[in-house]
Amino acid sequence: MRKLLVLSFLFLSFGLRAQDFNAQVQVLHNQIQTPNTQIFKNLEISITEFLNNKKWAKIEIGPQERVDFNLIVNVTKYELPDIFQATLSLRASRPVFGSGYNTITLNHEDNDFSFTYVNFQQMIYNENSFDNNLTSVLGFYANMVMGMHFDTYSPLGGQSYFESANNVLNSAQSANAVGWNSTDGRNNLNRYWMVENALNARFVPMRQAIYNYHRKGLDIMYKDLELGRTEITNSLKELQKVSKAVPNSMYMRIYFQAKADEIVKIYTKALETDKIKVIAILKEIDPGNSSKWDKIQGN
Repeated sequence: MRKLLVLSFLFLSFGLRAQDFNAQVQVLHNQIQTPNTQIFKNLEISITEFLNNKKWAKIEIGPQERVDFNLIVNVTKYELPDIFQATLSLRASRPVFGSGYNTITLNHEDNDFSFTYVNFQQMIYNENSFDNNLTSVLGFYANMVMGMHFDTYSPLGGQSYFESANNVLNSAQSANAVGWNSTDGRNNLNRYWMVENALNARFVPMRQAIYNYHRKGLDIMYKDLELGRTEITNSLKELQKVSKAVPNSMYMRIYFQAKADEIVKIYTKALETDKIKVIAILKEIDPGNSSKWDKIQGN
């Protein structure tokens, strides 16, 4: 009996250590007319278990360090018995030191998500081989989320995760799956360019700036607001250099998709001279959000 209890404890402890995500998953199917709605609930459960029960981090993560990850699968087409077309919305965040605030690290929508799924399907995943598009897409984004997460804690700390995501990409491309090629998607906003930018040497200064924004900026604002804001301004200046060298990159677009609202809040109480300088930088990097940047001055 004692041996049984010890074994049970060991298995439980392993399960707790293995969970790296606090993933919250929703599968929406409002556009689908079918009496078999249980398939969508089962899909939701399968995705949740896939993300939460698998070991993704390459280090041990404690329960308080798990990565918050919200994912919405909006099914737009369902063909019996097992063919799905959907959009995928995901948001990941991490806590800011010394506060109760969580900062968004990735806020992205993927409109090229097609896959097959049957009830109680085994979710097979290997980054170096393609089994199905469902687990490949989920595995790709799990690694991208981890990479972006660890890039905020140490310089280029997410490198190995981006390399894993790239392995998934290469495997999926060999299977001719949709959403993995450089020309897929509207305005080429696809998985290919996301991970290509992350691994491209031209974006190393951007990744360094992202680290500075979080660790030298946000994480010290609880004790020195002005110094934290100054470091964030410096990080934006570095992003400006990258934007000039590589204009209209996907990585820059998804970064500001995550950070725009936060940046506005950070600078609304800054000195007027600082506001003017920062707004000019932001409008050069991300002109599509010009109306949002004007809110820094209350316009």
